[in-house]
Amino acid sequence: MVDGVCFGLAPSGPLDLRFLRPGDGTPVAVSEGVIDPVTDGRPPTAEWRPRPGNPHHARLYRDGSDARLWVDGVGWFAVDLAASAVVVPQHVEPVRREQRLWGVPVLLLRGGTGEVPLHAAAVDVDGQALVIVAPGRAGKTTLAAAFHAAGHRLLTEDLALVTSDGHPHVVPGPPTLRLRPDADARLSLQDVSVLRRDPDRTYLLLDEHRRGDGAPVPVAGIVFLHGGEGRSLTRVGATERLPELWSTSFSFEQDRAALFHRLASIAQSVPLWDLRRERTFESLPEVVGMLEGLCARA
Repeated sequence: MVDGVCFGLAPSGPLDLRFLRPGDGTPVAVSEGVIDPVTDGRPPTAEWRPRPGNPHHARLYRDGSDARLWVDGVGWFAVDLAASAVVVPQHVEPVRREQRLWGVPVLLLRGGTGEVPLHAAAVDVDGQALVIVAPGRAGKTTLAAAFHAAGHRLLTEDLALVTSDGHPHVVPGPPTLRLRPDADARLSLQDVSVLRRDPDRTYLLLDEHRRGDGAPVPVAGIVFLHGGEGRSLTRVGATERLPELWSTSFSFEQDRAALFHRLASIAQSVPLWDLRRERTFESLPEVVGMLEGLCARA
């Protein structure tokens, strides 16, 4: 039996799930089985095609409260929204399978009510969250790992669920990091174990004493990463950065206007910052120090 939460969901069932933190959450049944593929020729509800830096391919099919997700190299997932249950494919490498479980199926089960999913990392500095927004391969995971190395808590590495009711909070996700080989070698992180090594990624799991619990953490600010010479941290307005936030958000609900309204509420509720810095490993401690100061001001 599993015990713990991830993204506010508390899974139950026979599988040995490892990406969990202590805490209570919304129950969800997780089991493995043989899932019938979608073969009726209908177009997918959503599709993610391979692109530079992200070779993964996936398709989602939605029919009322039932959803089927196909992920290249992993297989089919079945999500029953009415029953709050997920069936994952059998005979698949457990780390790869669980990594996909805490992606699209979670967004479907959470439903997006009162929150916005962002392609972002988030870290906890003295009980306050910094959300780090950047496109793929822009260094947000490496920066999040540098915060871990500095003794701070990783909340999530790639998918951030940010609530929009009242003051924004981050709902902690998987206590994992996916580092490129150069970052893995240079950072030499402590308090982690290696889940898997691929040619292009090392998958790390935080030790239990570094995870903290699954309670939402109030947001002290949202940081947008940019490359450049030197280092600067500049306060920016919600209108200025709302298009960039919108481009990193995603949801499967039909009412995109409601999603935009929630995103605008978040952008207007917390400070937004542009961080320009050279992308070198040597500069990471100073960059972390700059951002730590944002939480001291909040």
